[in-house]
Amino acid sequence: MLLLLSAIIAMTTPLHRVAVVGGTHGNEFTGIYILEKMRLRAAELAAEHPSLAIETVFANPAAHAANRRFIDDDLNRQFVAESLAAELPADAACFEARRAREIDALIGPKGSEAAASVCIDMHTTTANMGCTIIVSASSSLAVRAAAYVHAHWEAECAADDVARSESDRIHHPLRVLVEQGTQDAAGHLASVATDGVEIEVGPTPQGVVRADVVASTERALRLLLRFLELQFSGVSVPLPESVPAYEVLAKVPFVDGALEGCDDSLLPGAVVAPSLQDADFSPLHEGEPLFEALNGTVVTYDGSLGDPVYPVFINEAAYYYRESGRGVGMSRRVDEWPVELEGPHSD
Repeated sequence: MLLLLSAIIAMTTPLHRVAVVGGTHGNEFTGIYILEKMRLRAAELAAEHPSLAIETVFANPAAHAANRRFIDDDLNRQFVAESLAAELPADAACFEARRAREIDALIGPKGSEAAASVCIDMHTTTANMGCTIIVSASSSLAVRAAAYVHAHWEAECAADDVARSESDRIHHPLRVLVEQGTQDAAGHLASVATDGVEIEVGPTPQGVVRADVVASTERALRLLLRFLELQFSGVSVPLPESVPAYEVLAKVPFVDGALEGCDDSLLPGAVVAPSLQDADFSPLHEGEPLFEALNGTVVTYDGSLGDPVYPVFINEAAYYYRESGRGVGMSRRVDEWPVELEGPHSD
């Protein structure tokens, strides 16, 4: 009788929708490649995650076909709730604005009960970010998921290494990056679901698929899906009380510069200082080099965002675009970000 009751409960319990997204930026090939691998393993994934209804979404096929980040505007900035709610003229010129509404209808609508429970959006970066899990401080579930990945990362790396030669072993460091703000105000695609998580792996060039970047992205995705299966099936998931994290502060914009004879050039007026290049998540102190201007002048960090700060997405190719926000991101390190609470302990 108990077995029959359990079977009936299992049959009537709704699955939790999890949208796995790739190709939000068309020249980031890794996520698109993994979506295809998932398609080939659809039955196996369903059997491994009986509490989840896993949906795959190829976000921007048009930009991918053109091998461009976007057609008209950055798709990953189009999902602010107010913008999605505004009526879009039938002849609206911006392709990504129209595509955002299609995605919102597919895995949303944002903020509604019909929206997917979780969205996992896979990205790559040209910056030396390792494997970074990006979550919102307002999402307790996303913070817990990131903590689970962080706690199990090294063991998962070791398990993956068993089948590899020493020269083929892949060890991207794992970090957690936390953004502030409300879900409604968030413009990222992942915010369409009730809870969103972004996977960001690099460095890797745009328009390229690298085996190590694919492996680390798949590892993070595997751990996230494992956590969500445990969470939504009602299994108690042991988690640390806190996780080391980096809280997003702001971007320091590139020094302005104009290329003679080319008003539309993406070139900034300075390059990232040599001592800062590839030093993502390392401390930067007031007075230390930040940029080297065209005329040779060294521009130092002015301390306005705190001292020290921890730069992220350093010299990210996408951040040469005004549509994506030009500059270098800055964060602060929080050694003990509470896993069950809404924000960090006071410093």
